[in-house]
Amino acid sequence: MKIYITIIISIFAFYSLLPADAGTDQSTHKGDSDKKQDTVQIFPEPFRVNKPAPDFTLINQDGKRTGLKDFRGKIVIMNFIYTSCGETCPALITKFRDIQKAMKDKIGKEVILLSITIDPERDTPKVLKEYAKTHGANPKGWLFLTGTRKEIDKVLNTYRIIYEKDQKGNIGHVNMTILIDKQGVETYNFGGFNYPAKQVISKTKELLAKK
Repeated sequence: MKIYITIIISIFAFYSLLPADAGTDQSTHKGDSDKKQDTVQIFPEPFRVNKPAPDFTLINQDGKRTGLKDFRGKIVIMNFIYTSCGETCPALITKFRDIQKAMKDKIGKEVILLSITIDPERDTPKVLKEYAKTHGANPKGWLFLTGTRKEIDKVLNTYRIIYEKDQKGNIGHVNMTILIDKQGVETYNFGGFNYPAKQVISKTKELLAKK
């Protein structure tokens, strides 16, 4: 069982740390040199987890303590970012913005978006609040969370988010988006940052339809 879990984590780490255009399998059908090439993009299916999502309590962008259990009865979509990240995190934020737009009538009521910082030393509630505002986050349904280094590391370890910080403060980390159902069960993981937002939207609607 431990070997199986290690393999799964390694797969997510591999996809998460790939360059921006390597998250898809691009198969090109080559014809004559003067003919147009057709490129097919194939995205991996989300990984089914189906286990209780461990609870945690952190601080949101308004400085209030916020726990995962506070959202029981709602779908929670969770990712891990930091505000000074220049490449992968903006891509993840764009995914959430697309989800927020597509599900605007349900955000805050039936669906909650959580973006948890990997860099709590710099990402204070004030910094996160400005970042959320810059990216058009609905404060009623898209929360940005921080905490002490110890609190954040506990959450990252619990949810299998491996990271490494270099001397310049840049952070390499596993990119994973987690979908949690209304009963607090971690149902799907979306590896990397190139997955289509419509994948998450589709799975979220499936969970919303369940009684």
